[in-house]
Amino acid sequence: MKYWVKLYTEIKRDADMGSLTWAQRGIWSYLLVLAGELDNRDEDGAETGLLDTPERVAWHLRLTPDELDDALEAFKVRGMVMVDEVDGMLYLPNYARRQRRAPSDRSAAVTERVKRHRAQAVDDVKRDGNELVTSLKRGVTSSESESESETDTETDIGAIAPESPPDVVPIESEPEPGRPPDKDTPHRRYMAVVRDVTMLSLDVEQNAKRVGRAVRGLRKAEYTPDDVMRLYRKGGWWWREYWKGRNGQPPTPEELASTIEQGLEYERNGSARASPGGSGNGRLTGAAARDAFLRRHSGDGDT
Repeated sequence: MKYWVKLYTEIKRDADMGSLTWAQRGIWSYLLVLAGELDNRDEDGAETGLLDTPERVAWHLRLTPDELDDALEAFKVRGMVMVDEVDGMLYLPNYARRQRRAPSDRSAAVTERVKRHRAQAVDDVKRDGNELVTSLKRGVTSSESESESETDTETDIGAIAPESPPDVVPIESEPEPGRPPDKDTPHRRYMAVVRDVTMLSLDVEQNAKRVGRAVRGLRKAEYTPDDVMRLYRKGGWWWREYWKGRNGQPPTPEELASTIEQGLEYERNGSARASPGGSGNGRLTGAAARDAFLRRHSGDGDT
């Protein structure tokens, strides 16, 4: 799930957007948000713009089917939305091209920038530390040295310098960003479970914050670490029954909170597989529908 999507300022002067009603423009904006929330990707990790069936899209947007149909007709005429003829799934044909991340925003590039920043910070600390130790060994500060050179003082510098440099007390370093405290607590143990099932590194500050928020919510709702581990570990409900797990995607911290009750309900009643597709009408659903869509449209380019 993405937390933001790109919205281009050119829509203010785009003829197709300008000819829509304000209600239709609002629905279009929510379709972009829904595409980011569902975040369907191909096997290379590229965004596809795949949404869902019209009925489920209407539910996601809290619209009646008739309200959505009227807007969809306007979008189809303008090439803003298309419907897959085989399984009826809606998709945004230009979403992948317009939402594509710049090379400088990709994880490898970001990681390299962070490494350079940290290396520069370490160099700055070393340089400042060396200057401090040098001053202490001489027994003078920079202001004292300047004053003595200017006034040609007769005071013997050796007389005021200590026989040996004072001990420099090392500054205790801050804990690494996102790393849980050393003390073993129930909250820390819960975070370790969520870390394992989501496959996220807590050394990344943003990941640690997301995991921490998820743990607080799960504990408040009285779900246990055993519930999380049982449902979301390899071979558990998520990987066997939920459509994203069957497609090889680990859960996000946010998805734990939104799907755990569904997993527990499956354990209690053995309900049907969780999927975002249709329901018993002969169409492919969930991961199967998504894979079929990708196979049919893998060569579409920007359309």
